[in-house]
Amino acid sequence: MDDIRSAIQAKGAALMCLPPYSPYYSPIEPSWSKLKMGLRAINPAPATRSMRRWHVARQCGRSCG
Repeated sequence: MDDIRSAIQAKGAALMCLPPYSPYYSPIEPSWSKLKMGLRAINPAPATRSMRRWHVARQCGRSCG
């Protein structure tokens, strides 16, 4: 890290280290969470391929054999 810092400073720039990411510090995260919850309530996505086939077959009124 010291090599990188000295190379950046040699070019006349400053190195600014960012804090670790945390969703608690980002005010948009709760909004995305609510949006995703609403979308999942409208159209829940099946978890696996076999579940998707079952889901499609059920919606079409056919057996998934």
